[in-house]
Amino acid sequence: MTIEQFVSQWGLLGLFGGALLEGETFAILGGLFARRGLLSLPLVMLVLTVGSFTADQIWFYLGRHFREHPRVKRMLAGEKARQALAMLERRPIPFLFSFRFIWGIRTVSPIIIGTSNVSARLYLLLNALAAVSWALIFSTIGYALGRVAEQLLGSLARFEHVMLVAVLPLLLLALLGAWAGRRIAGQIRKR
Repeated sequence: MTIEQFVSQWGLLGLFGGALLEGETFAILGGLFARRGLLSLPLVMLVLTVGSFTADQIWFYLGRHFREHPRVKRMLAGEKARQALAMLERRPIPFLFSFRFIWGIRTVSPIIIGTSNVSARLYLLLNALAAVSWALIFSTIGYALGRVAEQLLGSLARFEHVMLVAVLPLLLLALLGAWAGRRIAGQIRKR
């Protein structure tokens, strides 16, 4: 399967799903695909923004509506959650805007924010602004990496099979790692 076939089969829908689950990898790939002319960069940015925004809104409302659930309470007792809550309490606006850029607390933060007394309206506004910024930054990184790779290697079309063989396993490993990390964290929290 060539990159063109992969993108034509999954394209923007694949990027949307990736932004819901494992954002940065898919955002960078979206930028790379746009550099290759396989997708429109503005559409890539839009889809990534909507995917990231949607995922974080869902997690926020789950935190808001299930704050008394034992699983959420266990999660809030964890070290990463305590760190995120401390950052939220110290500097709420900068934290609301930047949590998606902080590795290690990115996935738990929307739930934690949902359990706090941050208003849903404020979260909606800052989540939208942050999602736009995040999508612009990471897809631009992918676009720039494609440009650098083209300058170093020449046309990327000659390397599409190598890229596909290298990128797909890396994506699968990233998704598997994220899934395993969440399962392990859940097991640790249960103890």
